[in-house]
Amino acid sequence: MPHLTLEYTANLEDRAPDSQLLLSLHGLLQGVAGIKIENCKSRWRRVDKWVAGTGEEESAFVHLNLRF
Repeated sequence: MPHLTLEYTANLEDRAPDSQLLLSLHGLLQGVAGIKIENCKSRWRRVDKWVAGTGEEESAFVHLNLRF
């Protein structure tokens, strides 16, 4: 049962993911790894506090964690 967690920094809110992106990842897992889409569980989270690189205010990240 794969679990996907997508995190993104708050300064990327205007490009934030939506359910369609995660549904596409479910389809990718089905095609590549033979996972049943019904078994996929996904969520996305906005990160309000972070430090990336040298800490510039405009720094950002997107992180996808996939666990089986």
